[in-house]
Amino acid sequence: MTGAQNAMEELLSKSNETQIKDIGAGDRSAAIPQNPPKKAVKPTGERTPVPASKTAHSKQNKRTNESIGPVRRRKKKKMSLFAAIIAELKDLVKNVKIPRWALTAVLSVIGIAVALTVAIVLITKIDFDKEIIPDISCGNITAEVSADAAQIPVFTAPAENNRHTVTVDIFEGEQIVCSTLPTTVSDIVEKMNVEVSEEYVLRGTLEAPVSEDMSINYDKITYGTVTETASVPFETKTFDVQNVARGKSIVTKKGINGVSTATYKITYVNGVESERVLESQVITKQPVTQVIHKGVGGTITIGGKTYSYSHYIDCKTTVYTGGGTTASGLPATEKVIAVDPRVIPLGTQVYVEDPYCYVGIRTAADTGGAIKGNFIDIYFDESNPNLWGYGVRRARVYILD
Repeated sequence: MTGAQNAMEELLSKSNETQIKDIGAGDRSAAIPQNPPKKAVKPTGERTPVPASKTAHSKQNKRTNESIGPVRRRKKKKMSLFAAIIAELKDLVKNVKIPRWALTAVLSVIGIAVALTVAIVLITKIDFDKEIIPDISCGNITAEVSADAAQIPVFTAPAENNRHTVTVDIFEGEQIVCSTLPTTVSDIVEKMNVEVSEEYVLRGTLEAPVSEDMSINYDKITYGTVTETASVPFETKTFDVQNVARGKSIVTKKGINGVSTATYKITYVNGVESERVLESQVITKQPVTQVIHKGVGGTITIGGKTYSYSHYIDCKTTVYTGGGTTASGLPATEKVIAVDPRVIPLGTQVYVEDPYCYVGIRTAADTGGAIKGNFIDIYFDESNPNLWGYGVRRARVYILD
C-alpha cells in the first residue's frame, strides 16, 4: 500500500509541473506533430523522390515561431485520486509491459475486494461515528464494553436491524442501555463484563431470551437483625370457694402480663424487608397468674338438720348484754347479733360457729358504732356463763339461705 501511495504522489507532482514549452522553427524534438500531407498520386511504375526537407516538415508542426507568437503557460490541472491511479497504472504498463489481460485481472480483484467491504458494512450497519461505552462504573458494579466483543452503543437500535434495546439496571447504580442482536441474558452479562459483589442477585434466570425493551435487573440483598419485645398474656385460674357469695366471683390476685424479647434475622431486597426469620425468643419478665374465687355455696348440719348456705365469713367476735330493743326493732335476746349492714344485711339468718361456746342460729338484727367490716357482736343474757370473760375471739359465720 505504501508503494502505491508513493507512486501516486510522484505522479501528481509530475502532473503539476507539466508545462507547454515554446516551439521554435529549429526545435524539431519539441515540434507539435501535424497530420502528414497527402501524397500525390503518380502513375504506376513512377516513383518521385521525396526531398529531405519535405520529410522533416511532414513530421513536425507546420507552425513557425512567427505563427505561434510569444510563449504561453497553461494553468496547472489537478488530477483526481482515481485518475492518478489509472495514469500510474498506464505508465507501469508501458514501462514494464504488463499484458492487458493481467491488468484487467488486477483491477477486477481490487473491485471485488471493494464491493465485499461495502457489502459487509451495509449488512452489519456498523456506525463507526457512534460513541461506544469504554467503561461504565455503577457503584459496586463495573460494566466494560469491548469494541471487539460487543460494539454496543448507547442508542436505541432501529427495528429493521432485528436488534433489541436492553437496559441493565443495578440497584443503587447507573442504568446501562445497550443494543444487541437476539441472544440470552447470560450472553449480555458476559459480553458487557458485568461484575457484581456477593450482595447482588440477578432477578430471573441467565437462560432467559432477550426481548425488546427488556430490563435486566440486579437486586441488592442485605441482612439485618431486629430485636422486638412483646407482651406475654397472664393466665387466669378460677377456684370454687365457700367464702364468697354463691354466684359471685372476686379477684383475689391480679394478673400481670409478662415480657418476651424476640430476635429476628431480616432479609432486605433493595432496602425493603422481604423475609423475617425468628432466631431466638426469651421471656425476660414472667407473667403473674390471676386468681379468681367463685362462690358456690355449701351445706352444713346443725343439730341433726342440714342447712344450705351462700357463703361463710370469718369474723372477729365480742359479746354484749343489757336487753332492750335492737336496731331492727326486735327485742335484744340470745337470738340476735349486731353486724355491719354493709357486710351482713339486717334480717339475714346466720349460723355462728364459735369454737369456744355454742352460739347457734341467730338473726342479724342490731348494729353498733364499733361494729365495722367482718365484725359481729353476740348478745348474751346476763345469766349466761359465757358472757363473762369472753373477750375478743374469732368465729365463722355462715350466711344461711
